[in-house]
Amino acid sequence: MWGDRYQQFSGLRNLLAYQICHPGKNLLFMGQEFGQFLEWKYDWQLEWAVSDEMNDQMQAFTTALAHFYQASPQLFELDHDYAGFEVIDADNTAQSVLSFIRKDASGNQLICVFNMAPIERSNFTIGVPFAGTYTEVLNSEMAEFGGSWLAHNADTATQKGQWKDYQNTLSFTLPALGAVIWTLSKADGAAKTKAKKSTKSTKNVTKSSRKTTSHAIASEDVKQLTQVEWESLAEYFPMGSRSKYEKRDLVNAALYIQQTGTVWAKLPENYPPYGSVYAFYKRSLKNGSWQHVLDVL
Repeated sequence: MWGDRYQQFSGLRNLLAYQICHPGKNLLFMGQEFGQFLEWKYDWQLEWAVSDEMNDQMQAFTTALAHFYQASPQLFELDHDYAGFEVIDADNTAQSVLSFIRKDASGNQLICVFNMAPIERSNFTIGVPFAGTYTEVLNSEMAEFGGSWLAHNADTATQKGQWKDYQNTLSFTLPALGAVIWTLSKADGAAKTKAKKSTKSTKNVTKSSRKTTSHAIASEDVKQLTQVEWESLAEYFPMGSRSKYEKRDLVNAALYIQQTGTVWAKLPENYPPYGSVYAFYKRSLKNGSWQHVLDVL
């Protein structure tokens, strides 16, 4: 890690926060959770004996971060779906700041911002999708974690204004070598009404699709493989000895997603589990077999 010891711990907290917020599964190597100074040695124990207050604070941060992850479905519910991730700004090379949004299947969002430079940035501004009041739910530079901040950023209301593709902006103080995560705690009137209608509509659609799945498959808007079409494709999707689901069902499920734009986690229950369908679809794209489906259709 670059810098003096204080900056090294700030950078490590920032790195772990980025890792926990980024899509994908998270793995720490032994010793990283409390910031062991020396490189890991296969023939020696971890440096528990020489750890100090800064190591203890780093371990407290790692513990808090793990609990935060567990309590935030935005960080894992759509982990394998493009709908669960949205870049706010990946081009701020001048300030070395990265920001993106993580979402769950219900549309709840976390705004994640990472400052990779040792410079505190006052009145830092990004664009956000919804107007309202945002609350900072995680700050890697809090004193309890070894940082210098004694209090979180205050709840902050958005301002109207064009920022890239967003119509609302959020301004706050961004800690040096720090990560902050925000959530919409109070939407404005228009956004709140829209959100409620959207949630109600989603619930109704989901409920309807689960109760009337046969109707969903029979819909003229959703193409499903006929027996003749499947017979021409079956050779490209052989059943393995460990296959749990029929390949035709997996293909039909992936076709449903492609045609309806439904997020993977909302796949109707008459299909195989969305995780299995997603994995099958990615393998089919990679080995070229999915192209045969497109050719047939």
